[in-house]
Parts: sequence; structure tokens; C-alpha cells
Amino acid sequence: MMIRFVGRSFHTIAIPGKPISLGYKVLALAEKGYTFGFIFTSRVESFSSQNSIPNYTHPTKLSPTSQAVLKLCLQLLYQENRFTLYCDNYFSNIPLFHVLCSYGISACDTARTNSAEFPKVLKVDKKKAMLPWDTLSGVQVKDVLAILSQDNNLVRLLTMAHSCQEDD
Repeated sequence: MMIRFVGRSFHTIAIPGKPISLGYKVLALAEKGYTFGFIFTSRVESFSSQNSIPNYTHPTKLSPTSQAVLKLCLQLLYQENRFTLYCDNYFSNIPLFHVLCSYGISACDTARTNSAEFPKVLKVDKKKAMLPWDTLSGVQVKDVLAILSQDNNLVRLLTMAHSCQEDD
């Protein structure tokens, strides 16, 4: 989210084309009007140095933005409570979802084709695709299910809340 600010600050960020194009950029973990945690970003201070996760030993390397999402999720009582994280498609990628799964946190959201490790077989151009209505395709990468679905529009989804295994 952006917090409007028009004064002088080295920490403000400009994002042209957004409703609030200049201000402080804040990553927040929230639900139904309640904010559980947040991280301020800065134009001058390194984003990755703010988001270092203590005792992080997972072999998967995460981008600074994915580290921020993981840090926010680890502030929750994830060991006592089960929940599914729904995030903006800017944040969803297979390495992040794989690490979240190792902590027992489920995640689900739409994805961009340029997100990290998104399967090439599902990178279909929306403008050129002539898939039949109600087409559904899925590929499992690590423990994350990547789905391509065609209804009124072409939709790409990453999920750990669902699986491609048949229930017995």
C-alpha cells in the first residue's frame, strides 16, 4: 500500500500510474481490516537488509520481496494455527510458496508468467491463446501446483491449498 506524502524525504517512492503515485510504500499482512504486521520500504535503504530473517536455514534463495512476505508470515502464530495466505500476484512465486510450505503455511493466488520458476508449458499468451472454454491444465513444481484455466479470461494460479492427487 502507498501512504501519501508530499513533503521532503529520501524514503518516498514514486510509482507513476497508481492512485497514490508518491509516498511511503508499505508491505502489510492484513485481513478483514486488521493489520497483523507491516514493513516500510525505502528508496535509499537496501530492502534486503531490512528483511533479513533470523535463523533462516532453508536452501532456497528468495528475492528481497519474497523475504519480506516470509518475514511477515513468520510473525503469525503459524505453528498453532492453520491458515492460507492469499497475496497479490506481484508476490506469488514458486520459491516463496515452497519455503512457506516447509513452515506449514499454505498459500494460493494468481500468478504472472514471469514469476520465478513458473512452468514454461503454462506460459501461454493471453492474446493468441485459443483454448476451449473450461480448459484446465496443471503442473506440479516442487510442492506447488501451477494451474492454467480458461473461462472468460485466461487465469494462472499457484496453490498449495489444493493438490493434483485424487482423493481416495
